[in-house]
Amino acid sequence: MARVRNYNGEYDHDEENTAEYPFLASLSHEVRTPMNAIVGLSEILMNKVTDLEEMEYVSSLQTATQNLLMVINNVIDYDEMSGGRLVLHKERMNLEKVIREVIDMAKINIGDRDILFVTDINPCLPEEIMMDSTRLKQVLVYFLSNAAKDVSRDYVALTVNFADAGKTKIRFTIENTEEGLPIMAEFIEYIGSELHVIEDTGSSKTVYFDFDIIAVEGAVKVRNPETIEASFAVSLKNRRERQAVIDYFDRASVDFKVIDNPTELFIYKDDDRPEYLIIEYERYRRIKDVKEFWELNTKVICLANIFTDILEDDIDVFRRPFFYPDLLTLFHKKTQGGKRETMFFEGARILVVDDNAINLKVIAGLLLPYKATVDTATGGEEAIRMIHRTRYDLVLMDHMMPGVDGTQATRIIRQAGDEYFKTLPIVALSANVLEESRILFTESGMNDFVAKPIDLNVLIDTLKKWIPESKQQVGYLEVENPADGLPDFEALELEHIIPQQGLSYTGGNGKMYMTILRDFLGGALSRKVSLTKLVGEEDVGRYTIEIHSLKSLSRTIGADNLSFMAEELEKLGHKRDMEAIKEKHGDLLKEYEAVEAEIKKIANIGRPRTRKIPLLREKAGEILRELFHAMDEFDYDAAEKICDELERYEYDSLVEESYQKLRECVDNIDYDGTKQQAVEMIALL
Repeated sequence: MARVRNYNGEYDHDEENTAEYPFLASLSHEVRTPMNAIVGLSEILMNKVTDLEEMEYVSSLQTATQNLLMVINNVIDYDEMSGGRLVLHKERMNLEKVIREVIDMAKINIGDRDILFVTDINPCLPEEIMMDSTRLKQVLVYFLSNAAKDVSRDYVALTVNFADAGKTKIRFTIENTEEGLPIMAEFIEYIGSELHVIEDTGSSKTVYFDFDIIAVEGAVKVRNPETIEASFAVSLKNRRERQAVIDYFDRASVDFKVIDNPTELFIYKDDDRPEYLIIEYERYRRIKDVKEFWELNTKVICLANIFTDILEDDIDVFRRPFFYPDLLTLFHKKTQGGKRETMFFEGARILVVDDNAINLKVIAGLLLPYKATVDTATGGEEAIRMIHRTRYDLVLMDHMMPGVDGTQATRIIRQAGDEYFKTLPIVALSANVLEESRILFTESGMNDFVAKPIDLNVLIDTLKKWIPESKQQVGYLEVENPADGLPDFEALELEHIIPQQGLSYTGGNGKMYMTILRDFLGGALSRKVSLTKLVGEEDVGRYTIEIHSLKSLSRTIGADNLSFMAEELEKLGHKRDMEAIKEKHGDLLKEYEAVEAEIKKIANIGRPRTRKIPLLREKAGEILRELFHAMDEFDYDAAEKICDELERYEYDSLVEESYQKLRECVDNIDYDGTKQQAVEMIALL
């Protein structure tokens, strides 16, 4: 029976309450998972479509999906809050990053509505604070979505500033919104604040709520005015938008002038004239062909709505809504020649623990550009030995592993006498994201949690949080072309794999993604054999661990349907329902083979063509005897390699057909069929 906590943090065993919890947990997972897939796919579609009517349809889909997902989240969270089960996760968060994510969501909700969305963020706020970032985003997106519904308003504004002179509180204000449902006021009160409503003109209102600042020590952002030597002229019609830019530049000590009309630039002497003009794109279009304006050599930065068609390619354009620090970031990017600023961890040593080689390769590959030394361990026992031999700065620990799992290994490490073992940061890696799993990780002594498949941004934020600051250095990373090494996925007409999703888990690294696909394919046969053998032996414990691994791997490559099927079997494994597993295992294998077939289509694209050589009868007998031996030993990895070797040889049409049947028998773990096809192939040669 699931354990839940009441408002006092105590476990509540009320039968009605605990009976409802598994249902809501299941609802949360079953609904959010496909909804997230729909959101991701709609974003991919938006990047592909060029027809304006199609853009409108996809935009409507995005808006409806995001709003529905927000409603689902609010219902589930409100129910958990009412039942005393809602647990706040006040953890170290980057305030600027959270605001950016809120703005990205607002872009979808505002869509092509003719509304100005203004952001006014005080750059002197702490860079990192302690707060439940998920709940904060939930509240902000709710009110911004309400604000976007009314197209009659001139603007919507999000302001984040200090709420008091002592700088102990931070205030979030949304102008021109609606008060919303009463449950939202209760929700804000529950997470530590009060909702205030200021009457505005018409039916719209301005709301604000304050939170106590729990700033991470040393995490105050300091702007260096010397890094921005350019000067600006701000010429924006909307007073609220213009004031937001002015306030931001003033706080960031940037040189600027405010002008009502671009023609005012002519009154300045050359040495005093601003280098950049910030202006609406619509106004820029009216002056762009004026010869006298271009003779001033003033560079232009345009602000445009999300669906505005930009006809020029020689100007810098920011799409509303945007984050005003991006105006300054633009110059950093130009100075650094296409590189992006990031944090390096040179001198830090990280241990990654996972029983799956592909997961280890993904994480090590993601961390490679960031200069940390990465060691890997394939299980809990090995991790314990390595931690006793080497002093690590951070351990990334998988949860479900055969033998000693992640939580057991963590308990053993914490029981060692040295202070190092008690304070070593250990972060759980798991595809299980429910609250009960988080409680288990905490109770075992783990410090933090990262969901699998791993998001690169989350991973880097985790490193910043736990690796000593003395081993963190700001630097610039070369920006690679994410399409390098990739085939034309659209031309392949894939149905069982979503490559764009898989690419998101490799940080957009095309070469790494292709390597992971081939690794997945290389271990597919032995993985199918192992799972089928465990079903036959009714070893439900080991089967659950293996199928959990397949769930994570499938999601990593973008095989969502295979991942969902593996997840269903994992749930049956936790219930120890072997009969149901036997019923569904065959369907999983069929989907697995469909994924394999598509990976083969992808992986063969771009491979160098090698000239095939004739296969002599004597050589064929030698190779096929090795195949027999491998099948007798149940060594399916060796059998797969032997089939790959046979791929090198040239056959006539009859032998080629026999070879393809042989390969199919090996893929289907058909021992007798493999022997029969091998004999037939030798006879034909």
